[in-house]
Parts: sequence; structure tokens; C-alpha cells
Amino acid sequence: MRAPFAYPLLRGVDAESGGAADLQTDIMRFMAILALCLMAVFALVQSLPQVPDPAPAKPAPRVVAEEPPVVLTRPRPQAPRAAPTPPAPSPAAAAPASPPPVTAPPERGFTLRFESDLALSRLVAQGDVGFFALDESGARRMSVQDSRLSFWAAPTPRRYHEMDQTTVPKAVRDALRRTGRAAPETAWAVTLPPRLTRELERLMREHEDGALIIRRDGSLDRQPS
Repeated sequence: MRAPFAYPLLRGVDAESGGAADLQTDIMRFMAILALCLMAVFALVQSLPQVPDPAPAKPAPRVVAEEPPVVLTRPRPQAPRAAPTPPAPSPAAAAPASPPPVTAPPERGFTLRFESDLALSRLVAQGDVGFFALDESGARRMSVQDSRLSFWAAPTPRRYHEMDQTTVPKAVRDALRRTGRAAPETAWAVTLPPRLTRELERLMREHEDGALIIRRDGSLDRQPS
């Protein structure tokens, strides 16, 4: 015999069991329907024509300008070449005569110099003439004492005659060099007494050029160029 409450309790358990089974059945149906839909979509996608992927663009080739190579070399000394010997003219054909070279006419003018080194030293020692070395720093006057030449600073003369560079004695150049003031651009100047100045001006008026020579006795002479 059953207990009075046995049936309702068993019924309640069966009812709950049936609800869970229905839910599980619904889920399975949903999953099946979803799987069918996914399969249909997949089949549709597979049936569409495949579009190939565009090929990647190839980079344009780089054009590299070719530069000439830079070569660093040291020049090598070359042996001097002998000048070719011109062929001797044949007797049949004589070589044309070359025109004579055109030479510029020599410059005309006056040069002033002393007759000798002794004449220069003697006249300077007597005070008859003054002898100066001129440069950018000023003037130095030559003096002669006991046959010894020396230079000392002095005012630049207001009026002088420039002497020919090539006629200055070596002893005079050496004396100036000892002062430490010798320079290639040194100018040499001579001051003359009034008598010689007048004689010099007369010779320059009467002639166009020549060498004006101061003699040992203090006179002035001219020699043609």
C-alpha cells in the first residue's frame, strides 16, 4: 500500500524531469537549425566566384647615375726631352729666311754714378756730396771716418738725385747691411753742391741721354749711352 502522499511526490519529480528533457530537446533543435544555416551560408560562399588577390606592384627600378671615378695621383717627374734636331735643308729647296726679331728701342735717359769707389768715399768724407739710403722707414746718411763706412739716421733730403742701383759699391751695401736696414727696394740718393747741380742741369738741357759721372776731383762729366 502506498502512503497517502506518495503519488503527488512522485508526480512532482516526473514533472520536473519532463521539463528538463523538453528544454534539452529545444536546445538540440536550435543547434541543429543553426548548423543547417551555417552550412547553407558556407555553401553559398563557396559557390561565389573567387576574385584573385591583386599582385603587389613591383617597385620601379632605381636608375643610378654612374659618376666617373676620382683618381688621386701624384705627378711623376718627367725626364727632360731633347729638342728634336731640325732637318738640314735640302739643296733643292732652300729654307725661307726668317725675319729679324723686332727689338724695342732702348730707353733714353740719364744715369748718375761716381767715377770709382774711391771717388765716392773721398767726396763724402770731405763733405762735398751727401750719400743717402732711402726706404719706407726713412733716410740714412753715409759717413766716412778713417776709411770706415757707416750709416746713421738722418732727415730725408728735400732735393736729391737718384743714383743708378748697379753702380753702388759693394762696400757701401755691406755697410748698410750691418745696420740691419738693407732691403731690395732701397733707393740710393746723392745731394750735390750748387756748383755741381748747375753743371748737371746744363748737361741735361744740352743732351737727351748719357751717363753723368762725378769725378774724384768734384767735377761732372758726361759719357754717351
